[in-house]
Amino acid sequence: MRSWTVLLAIALAGLGGVAAADDASDIAGRVLEQVEVMPLGDGARVSVRFGCPLRYSSHFPATGATELRISLVPLPGCLPTDILDSALRAPTGNTAGLGDVRLEQAGTALVLTLAFSSPVDVAVRPTPDFMGLEIAVFNQATNIRPRLQTRTVAPPPPMTRVLPSAEVLEQQWAEAKAAFDAGDNPAAVRLLTRLVEYPEHPRRAEAQELLGLSRERNGQLAHAKAEYEEYLRSYPEGAAVGRVTQRLSALTTLSRPKVAAVAQREGGMDWTGFGGWAQEYRFDTTSLETADISTNFTSQSMVITDGDFSLRGRGERFDVQARVSAGYLYDLLPEAAGTQTRVSAAYAELNDRHFNLNARLGRQSKHSGGVLGSFDGLLLGWRALPSLRLNLMAGSPLETTTGSFTTDRQFVSLSANWSGWIDGLEISPFLIDQSFDGVADRRAVGSELRWFRPGRTVVGLFDYDIDYSALNMVLLLGNFELPRHWTITTTLDHRKSPFLTTRNAMAGQAVLSLGELVAQIGEPAVRALAEDRTADVDTVSIGVSRPMGTRYQWIADVGATRMSEMPASGGIEAIPATGTELSFGAQLIANSLLRSGDVSILGLRMSDGDLARTTSLSLSSRFPIRGRLRAGPRLRFDYREFSADGTTQWLASPAVRIDWHSERTTIEFEAGGEWMSRELPIDQEKSSRYWFSLGYRVGF
Repeated sequence: MRSWTVLLAIALAGLGGVAAADDASDIAGRVLEQVEVMPLGDGARVSVRFGCPLRYSSHFPATGATELRISLVPLPGCLPTDILDSALRAPTGNTAGLGDVRLEQAGTALVLTLAFSSPVDVAVRPTPDFMGLEIAVFNQATNIRPRLQTRTVAPPPPMTRVLPSAEVLEQQWAEAKAAFDAGDNPAAVRLLTRLVEYPEHPRRAEAQELLGLSRERNGQLAHAKAEYEEYLRSYPEGAAVGRVTQRLSALTTLSRPKVAAVAQREGGMDWTGFGGWAQEYRFDTTSLETADISTNFTSQSMVITDGDFSLRGRGERFDVQARVSAGYLYDLLPEAAGTQTRVSAAYAELNDRHFNLNARLGRQSKHSGGVLGSFDGLLLGWRALPSLRLNLMAGSPLETTTGSFTTDRQFVSLSANWSGWIDGLEISPFLIDQSFDGVADRRAVGSELRWFRPGRTVVGLFDYDIDYSALNMVLLLGNFELPRHWTITTTLDHRKSPFLTTRNAMAGQAVLSLGELVAQIGEPAVRALAEDRTADVDTVSIGVSRPMGTRYQWIADVGATRMSEMPASGGIEAIPATGTELSFGAQLIANSLLRSGDVSILGLRMSDGDLARTTSLSLSSRFPIRGRLRAGPRLRFDYREFSADGTTQWLASPAVRIDWHSERTTIEFEAGGEWMSRELPIDQEKSSRYWFSLGYRVGF
């Protein structure tokens, strides 16, 4: 294709929004959903939100990081085979010196990479709902100043001290609490500040609250406001949220004349807007050769344009936000079958701090309350008590974000978030009713359980369909940090796949709607078909990781999966049950191996199932070349033995990514190839594939 055609296509595609090459790309566009950076003392807090649940496994390195690598494990609703490379740029001029945030598959690993402009020390913790990460950044060697100044004096930088033993920590807490109870506010401020400067520990949330109150009693109102705001940022679901919110509101009332002056000048709101724009051209060609066939074809030639913009306002009582993440894919192939528009997020949100209410209207994603992903509709939340939040969701669920608004499928979900019974425990029961074409599609009750303590996280989920009297899911996840820097992760999962809904009956049927199928064979027969098209899947896995000094870390996991039979019915052939598929994986991560700032991952993955036995070896690296220019070579080898006919297949795939970063802009080029050969009983099948992509991202 002529170069001017490609350039013209890029220009035309720039008139659109964001898109995806296929359903998998559409999922990838939603996985990495949002990145925020907030000043925090002399450091910063980076918040990363996902569009589907990902379990934090480990991060590396913890000190002197210019590229922070965070290992993640996809949870239900986030299939690893559907996660393609996706990236966002952090707001320009942020206090962390953060540039790009990229989610990618590095060999056998799923890795989130954060690129900083200078070496930083970090502390990472997952959010209790597994829908995001909080990264504390400190000791950065940067003079970047925040674009927006806060109204209050920031607290001292947190998490800079070495955490002492449990006995010493409890003694220090007793001293601080005694000073607080005695009304010795200067001593209380000094002792409580020491406690909040430690990494996360069992007394830190309470110490953060008492530090704000001690500063308030000591007449340090600006500092007190900053400490209360820090509590709400760090512990949005904490037991003291109600009390802290009231105290913060009271302090705001004390400074009302100053706020009124701002209101006259700026309408009482601090406004900020940020976002990003990206375009990428992808080209892919494939050739296939056997004894009888030789063919060569272009499988991909497209321009993908992505855009994401957020507008936020913060006032004395109300916070407002509007966000749009949308785009367009322009297919350059003659048939142009892949051209599509995608809108992954388009909503407005209002938060009322006085009545503890929040509302979000529009296209959004949620993985709680029985809701399984994106939907068009309304989310209402009310914190009735400091330990109780009530939620209502209603709208139309989406199969893909390329679809337009429709009322064919409708749902209503009621849920609650209750905490305070046990420290760190939150229980979230829910009830959901969903219909499709006027037919009951899903009626379920269940509950989520989240227990989060420093170094220990447990998440459970129970989902039971009351219409079908069937268990949709029982899930238990755990992440535990042990002495000597050991980390263990576990998964126990029993589920219906896909989730049991009446709509499953349409699989393989020549109908356009569920109502049409019900009219043909009746609702009882449709419900029986839905059960036949739904399998039971059981999964168990355990993983372990440990750093070796400051430059190396290793990760290993082992798992087993099996699926039940789906019987023949409705003209659809039976799908037999699978045996137990076993898998084993290991990774070795090295930092600054050849030169300062480089990162390399050596991965091994082995699986043994009914269809084949597969061994995969991969190597992924990323090296600084000069200035802001970096290169990332990747190499993967696969060897597969098929059980049915005893044939073998090998695959080799090298690739390289080269990127250049500035404060606002990233330019990336990637190219690679893939060669496959399979020895058949009477023939040999060979294929080769080559691809490249060129793109840019701009943040503002």
